[in-house]
Amino acid sequence: MAEWYDDLLTFINEENKDGILSMLQRLPNIPGAIERLREECAPLVIASCRKGYTDVLQFLIDNDIDISNIDTQENPIQVACEFNQVSVLDFLFERGVPILPGTMKAWEEESPIYIASKCGHYDVIYKLIEKEPNLIKDDQVRNCLLYAACLGGNIDVVKMWLSPSIDINHPLQLVKRLTDCEKLTPLFAACAGGHKHVIKFLQSNCEDLQFSTAVCQAHPGMIGEYLQQYFEVEPSDNEDDFIELCTGHLQRKNLHMLHTDWFTQHPYFMTLSELDISNNRLTELPDCLPWKFQNLRCLNASRNFIKCLTYCEEEGSEEDSICPSLEEVNLSYNNLETVCRELFEIQTLQHLNLSHNKLVYLSKSLLHQGVAQTDSITVLKRHCKFKHSASIRGSWVQI
Repeated sequence: MAEWYDDLLTFINEENKDGILSMLQRLPNIPGAIERLREECAPLVIASCRKGYTDVLQFLIDNDIDISNIDTQENPIQVACEFNQVSVLDFLFERGVPILPGTMKAWEEESPIYIASKCGHYDVIYKLIEKEPNLIKDDQVRNCLLYAACLGGNIDVVKMWLSPSIDINHPLQLVKRLTDCEKLTPLFAACAGGHKHVIKFLQSNCEDLQFSTAVCQAHPGMIGEYLQQYFEVEPSDNEDDFIELCTGHLQRKNLHMLHTDWFTQHPYFMTLSELDISNNRLTELPDCLPWKFQNLRCLNASRNFIKCLTYCEEEGSEEDSICPSLEEVNLSYNNLETVCRELFEIQTLQHLNLSHNKLVYLSKSLLHQGVAQTDSITVLKRHCKFKHSASIRGSWVQI
């Protein structure tokens, strides 16, 4: 390779614009240099679009070098959008370079407007729309661009693409790959990008934003970290308390599941005293809830879609160690058909609400194991509500 080209690459890598221009001015006097540059101009074109060197691009055009047809993964328009170079876009548009080359669509991840949305370049997006308004005429295209904006984390761009006509919980319809496409919602993108502020914005501006099972399972750490704001330390007058107890207020958050990690990554097994998860869309509770919570006094899981309550026994656990502080459980307005016997063995339980469920029996094995005479069942008899449930078997009516 000619020495001049090595020097030119050095100037490019050093982002030395003066050095580049000085070298280019010498090329007409070097035999074969322009022809060589015409064949290997890609590094110079990409660097110029990245840094906004429109005078370098003009030199190439003046020497009949086609800057729009280069052998690289990214074309000049894409690079200018990625690096927020509006002046380069103006330069290219004035010379007839199209926004979308060939068969590329606006919703594709490689499209200039998708790149600009992901990178959060508001002015670039405005320039692209000004040049070609029809880019965003389709709701499904705007949904893809909203996904890109949530992935990138720029709130101004998220606001640009969020509109009442977009279903915030609907996965992308325009995708190249079907793998996991059912997960691709704006909330999923915000979690994938690690942007709690975007999650907060979406929840504040979209009443029906759903924390779906797919999102919670894919990004338990991000969702869990976001939900920490709804846990509060209980005020205490005793400065000698060894443990600071806290309460969890997760009601009306459109949660479709509770991930065990949300409780194990913090000392909630020991510190949580009250947990309200009512008015969500839960179909089950994690195995640890409520059984492993040593100081939990009140659990409100009403108005969900919980189908069953099961007990996860640990090796070496004793009956008197089950929920040693639990006093109140509200499981009303769910889809419960049965509940486990261990619920009635909680010695501290004072109030249990199972009303408005689909109960046929409370426990298949409870009566057979002679538990019906324990104090906890007496508590059940006084306080349990069975309104609008299915008929309870005769042996239970006699309790």
